[in-house]
Amino acid sequence: MLEDLNSFEAIQSHLNDKTLQDIEGLDPSVYGFCRGECCGPVPESLPNSMKMDREILMIASNMSCMQWNTRADNVPHYHELNRSFLKDSPKASLFVCETDGDEFILRFRTNPSTQRFEIMQYSIPDPVSTPWMANGILQVDRTDECLIFVCAHLSRDKRCGYCGAVLVHLFRQAIQRKMGEDGAKRVSVFPCSHIGGHIYAGNVMMYRKSGGVTFGLFKPTDVDTLIDAIASCTDEIPESLRSRIRGQLHVNPSITEENKSTCAIM
Repeated sequence: MLEDLNSFEAIQSHLNDKTLQDIEGLDPSVYGFCRGECCGPVPESLPNSMKMDREILMIASNMSCMQWNTRADNVPHYHELNRSFLKDSPKASLFVCETDGDEFILRFRTNPSTQRFEIMQYSIPDPVSTPWMANGILQVDRTDECLIFVCAHLSRDKRCGYCGAVLVHLFRQAIQRKMGEDGAKRVSVFPCSHIGGHIYAGNVMMYRKSGGVTFGLFKPTDVDTLIDAIASCTDEIPESLRSRIRGQLHVNPSITEENKSTCAIM
């Protein structure tokens, strides 16, 4: 019998000690990539199960995703920022991601003035408030980068904890292997909080200047495929991933209704 390339036995040697520690005690056959919903046909409920036509705010925190509670509201500054965002960006959705560097806020939105998608990074104000409404804030435009978020919210669902930890490590590995140090500067991968649809773990959300796309039931064998597409600078989603698209956001003016219908765009 051929070995399942997504099984724990197949991927174990590619994982570092931290990742192995994060998934220790989680049964791969129950929470991993060989569980029932991953092995059969793609569920009919998966396509278009997530809307991405909204403003997204992301708190990048040094707190490990393994320590987040079920709502991730034990992350420092969460409550203050949530109150501030509800006032200044009431239609936005708030998430948390893990970073090992300086803490910051990411804002993903279509700029109403230019109708172009933008990814902005802001330092966290002191006292804590909405950063783009505050003075003296460090602001960085990251629109020309590619940012990948993998749901790794263990306390919400162990499937996300297992799949997320593995995929984050494999993505970072693949970027270094295929794109080198320059790629690591242009493509960033973060564990993030719950984005909905536990049954579809691993959930992978990707943003860049052409918009965004979310995949469900992403597997280790898909990692190289997506990184190859990113490295080639194409906006076309690889055919093998299209059936697992949970949602898309198209904002690039060059994308027409005609080419939307002939290929999947990211």
